[in-house]
Amino acid sequence: MLLRQIIAYFPTDNTEYQVRGHVKALDGVRGLAVLMVLFSHFLLPEFMPDAAWARLVGGGWLGVDLFFVLSGFLITGILLDARNKPKYWSNFYRRRILRIFPLYYFCVLVVWFTVVFVEHAPDRLQHYDSMIWFLAFMPNVAMALKTTWIYQSDYFGLNHMWSLAVEEQFYMVWPLVVWLVPPRYLAILCVLIIHFSTSFRHWTDDAFHQTWSMASYVLPYCRLDGLAAGAFLAIYFRMGWAKYIPYNRWLVRILILWMA
Repeated sequence: MLLRQIIAYFPTDNTEYQVRGHVKALDGVRGLAVLMVLFSHFLLPEFMPDAAWARLVGGGWLGVDLFFVLSGFLITGILLDARNKPKYWSNFYRRRILRIFPLYYFCVLVVWFTVVFVEHAPDRLQHYDSMIWFLAFMPNVAMALKTTWIYQSDYFGLNHMWSLAVEEQFYMVWPLVVWLVPPRYLAILCVLIIHFSTSFRHWTDDAFHQTWSMASYVLPYCRLDGLAAGAFLAIYFRMGWAKYIPYNRWLVRILILWMA
């Protein structure tokens, strides 16, 4: 009975999906996320005598979460638009491969070449620091198992690739979910994922016997709340639910407080 009542709050709209094409405002969101991450990495505390400003800039890591929300929104929107079209799978994965693989593997190759032929330190590339984790798009798993950042080169770092690995792992599963689950039920699933993500992180910390663990920061199931929030927004706008006022206004406010 409770599940039926919850489902009833997500109306079925028979109109065509409402949002398509390039949304220019999202370019600004992407730029903001980039600046937040860059500031947090390059404006170090020693260059900022004001502690309050240092804490503010240090919070730029939230730009990564903003990227996840944006990715969840864009990818889910692409999948919803193509859900009933031929070549649903091939078109999606072909575009992802062409967009990501060339530059990603070029960076990995450069670091491997530098470590082996410039730094003459191939012994570094062992265990959790092995390049195999990167070749398999699983550096975040290596970081979780190592319980700290991985290390290869004194000149180049690849630790930032963990977030791209999370997105690639998301791409492996989410197209199937979108294809199988009707949009209304998919929205409910997104809300449930957002709700339980904090618990996933706590459970992971407990499993590693730490108050805060690297695993809870980089493993994909611990970062699903941002991706699910973006996915929910894609469904919200494409299903035309924005016209249900004031119901949706309060729903969005509740979700924002929930995610905070």
